[in-house]
Amino acid sequence: MTAFIAVLILALVSIQSCTSGVSEPEGLSAVPQPRLGAAMAYDEASHQLIMFGGETYVSQTDRVESLSGTWEWTGRRWRVLHPATQPSARAFAAMAYDPKVKQIVLYGGIALAQSGNGNMSAYVDADTWVWDGHNWLGNAYYRSAPGPLADASLNYDPNGIGGLMLYGGTSSWTKLTQSSTTWEWTGFDWIAASASHPDATSGMSAATDLNAGNVVLFGGHGSPSSNNGASVSQTWTWDGHVWHQVGNLPCEIECEGSPPPRNGASIAYDSAANGVILFGGAGESTLMSDTWIWIAGRWEELHPDVSPPSRFDAAMAYDETTDQLVLFGGSKNINGDRVFGDTWIWKGGSSGTWSRASP
Repeated sequence: MTAFIAVLILALVSIQSCTSGVSEPEGLSAVPQPRLGAAMAYDEASHQLIMFGGETYVSQTDRVESLSGTWEWTGRRWRVLHPATQPSARAFAAMAYDPKVKQIVLYGGIALAQSGNGNMSAYVDADTWVWDGHNWLGNAYYRSAPGPLADASLNYDPNGIGGLMLYGGTSSWTKLTQSSTTWEWTGFDWIAASASHPDATSGMSAATDLNAGNVVLFGGHGSPSSNNGASVSQTWTWDGHVWHQVGNLPCEIECEGSPPPRNGASIAYDSAANGVILFGGAGESTLMSDTWIWIAGRWEELHPDVSPPSRFDAAMAYDETTDQLVLFGGSKNINGDRVFGDTWIWKGGSSGTWSRASP
């Protein structure tokens, strides 16, 4: 069973007893609740590393809860922020910084909600929000939009018609309908781009390779028609116009010279390494704790002395202020009903190592 689907099933099992969102603790000394599926991005304009939302499992009540807090990493610890407005509680939202308009953009996600009669339901969001360094702004009208999407990827596109490109995602939590469309964010509206697409449409890990000037995408859930939705180890690049599969020959599931097949891995560009760092993820029956770097058009496994415990769906982004990768949370098991609340730092580029932050 793929990891994202397992989390959705867990939500269905516990949805009758869950609340529509969770109020996060406040104060500088507060620590974010354990979570998976949070969104994280660095705001170059305000020099903030921002984390939003996610999903947590409350063992005492055996329920899944969506989170809505906005958090900033100060370089030493987490601080909860208090914007006047912010997106509703959700997990698996797509989020990235758009350097052209100097704002973080957040799209979609999956949320738990309570109707007027008290019944609970889950739904996939289709809204666009921007973070201006102080507040979230959203609910604007767009002539075209990707529609409801969760577990999609959103990245800076150096060569595209817009500032950001969005790909894939799940558009229905009941039918698990997946999207294979690539979209461009112009800063004002969404525009559908190339019809070509990778086999994986959800659970993939994507980051902008600033050294190569393209977007690199790895793994994810493969096409249900070609490999029954199994995790793949395909690598694709987006050049601003079309997708290209990396390798001499196309491959379906396990690709030579690549990390093993997985979904829900954490990924981000590391400026100190001039490459893209990938950590962990979920295979078909096990979680992973390996670290890889994508550099000069190929994958290379790194062997740090210390690594975070195995996990998937952890949030990770590069903090340009401190020149280090920050990783938070993730799931402890395939079912997604045990979650981490720890923070890990990757520092030292391609020869770096992991260290646990305190708290």
